[in-house]
Amino acid sequence: MQEYKNPFVGLRPYNEDEDTIFFGRDEQVKELLHKLGTTRFLGIIGSSGCGKSSIIRAGLIPKLKGGFLTGDRDHWAIATMMPKGNPLNNIANSILEIIKSADKENKTIRSLAGILEIIEDTGSYGILDLLNEIFKNSRYNILLLIDQFEELFTTRREGITIEKNKKENALFIQLMIALCQKSNLPIYVIITMRSDYIGKCDAYKELPEILNKSQYLVPGLNKNQLQEIIELPIKLCNRSIEKSLLNTIISDSSQDIDQLPILQHCLMRTYGIHVKKPENENVPINIASYQKAGTLKNALSDHANSIYNSLPNDKERTITQIIFKCLSDLNSENEPVRRRQTISNIFAICGNDSGILKEEITACIEIFRNKSCAFLTPYTGQLSEETLIDISHESLMRLWDKLKQWIIEEQESARKFKWLCDNVVSNRNYLKGLDLQDALHWREKQNPNNDWALRYITRPEIVSYDKINNYINESVTRQAADLQKEEEIQNKLLDAEKLKSEAIIQKLEKEADELLLKQKEIEAKQKEEQAIRKEKEYNRKRIINRRIIISLMLGLMLFLAMSISTFNNYKIAEAQSIQLTIIKDSLKSQVSEQAFLLNQYKIEKEKTNQLEIQKLLNTANSFIAANEYSDTGIVFNQIRTIDNSQYTNKIIDSIKKLK
Repeated sequence: MQEYKNPFVGLRPYNEDEDTIFFGRDEQVKELLHKLGTTRFLGIIGSSGCGKSSIIRAGLIPKLKGGFLTGDRDHWAIATMMPKGNPLNNIANSILEIIKSADKENKTIRSLAGILEIIEDTGSYGILDLLNEIFKNSRYNILLLIDQFEELFTTRREGITIEKNKKENALFIQLMIALCQKSNLPIYVIITMRSDYIGKCDAYKELPEILNKSQYLVPGLNKNQLQEIIELPIKLCNRSIEKSLLNTIISDSSQDIDQLPILQHCLMRTYGIHVKKPENENVPINIASYQKAGTLKNALSDHANSIYNSLPNDKERTITQIIFKCLSDLNSENEPVRRRQTISNIFAICGNDSGILKEEITACIEIFRNKSCAFLTPYTGQLSEETLIDISHESLMRLWDKLKQWIIEEQESARKFKWLCDNVVSNRNYLKGLDLQDALHWREKQNPNNDWALRYITRPEIVSYDKINNYINESVTRQAADLQKEEEIQNKLLDAEKLKSEAIIQKLEKEADELLLKQKEIEAKQKEEQAIRKEKEYNRKRIINRRIIISLMLGLMLFLAMSISTFNNYKIAEAQSIQLTIIKDSLKSQVSEQAFLLNQYKIEKEKTNQLEIQKLLNTANSFIAANEYSDTGIVFNQIRTIDNSQYTNKIIDSIKKLK
């Protein structure tokens, strides 16, 4: 019994030569053989990861080559194709491959261009005539396998319009149906298609009818079939698996999308980890190896991260991101879909100024298409610049955490690019502010070029990224000019505000000076009024004092006058008394009565003079108090007339001095 290094294929589908390790689908293969022999057309329909391709490649085709459905022809000319966005070219290439397999002596010389010309000129009739000419007397049955038929609805090659793409698809479907339904040759056609695209088939004539007759919905696996898939390949390699682990894996398995590829990858990892250790040579595959592989839940993502993190440098990790972003896309339902690219296209998307070499891109692809992981296709063969690179299965896009994030980043970048395209086509204003900053950040981070942009250009007015780049550059120029104008306006406004401020300051300073001057005037006026009040108060007090002094002086003068008068009267009286004494002595008897009368007369006269002088002094005092000084002289003369004595003149002089 042959011993296989690893009996599990991982994410990739089984090939024809791996039928000996393909288990669990015997009943379905028998049903497919019967249906294919009846209708010559078979539509294998199922969810992603249900094993559609494997059941045909490793189940049905080996049976056909083993003698089923041979009839009177015991050979098979088999060609496998995928639409890949260019279905007519690919079916023409498959027809050429079929012709070459039967016409090995090159009796019928044909080229791809010649077959395409026949298809374009005569459609299916020309191709049927060509095949009938070659195969009518041959021993060959013909089988055309169209894998991933849904690519007709999901993939459109760059540079082709939607309308033209739809016409090519219609011609492809017409030719496909004609090959198996309108030919006398034993031509069989098998398609595999995801079940979620079955509704799109009604857009094409005759396709729903033929699918209704011959479609086969791939069923899920039951417990016994799962046990065969897990256990029999291991036994084929002279190994065994612990019963507990077998039950655990079956229990962990589900009927969810991607069940089989995840199971296959986890088994491949578990088997590889286990047999790598020499001490496990005779030990059944156990739970420890299963857990180290990451179990069904994490085996795929953990393995991908392990490979990515083990890359020698950041440059290779960057190249890996670019490769997987190039190979990933989202459909209209926002589900991840694969997008094949040639190595030369990937290199072109990287850009000549990126510093990335084609050899470096090829080296990263080799790492991820290695049979130990089989994350990329093709799995074998020499790589060239025109080799189409593809992700092996959508499950990787759904389960690898890093790839999911890269897809989100790529779609966000594509959304930004399409928004810029709409701006240009709609003749919207140039970008500015946050929109321009966002566009510049996007351009710096994405570093887009024409080859990258062609993936996402949907507007016929946009033929390359250059137009978008010019739009961004012009926006930068316009914003710089606007900012300069705005700065100039702002400067002018600032200058105006400065002048206005200076004028206001000058006005305020002037008003302040005026207020200060008014304040000083008010203070001066207040001081002046205060001085006047003080002067008035001083004059009032002075007048009062003067009046008091005058009163005192008048009282004094009156007292002096009275004293003088009294003194004079005393002297006079004394003198008169002496005189009278003399006279009396001489004339006592003669003049005693006359002397007495005379004395009385003098006394009365003196009193009269004193009263008169007092009245005149009061009159003089009133004149002085009224500042009528000119009238005082008359009064003084009258006083002197009455009494011109020395004492009277002294009183008058003192009053003049007071004046």
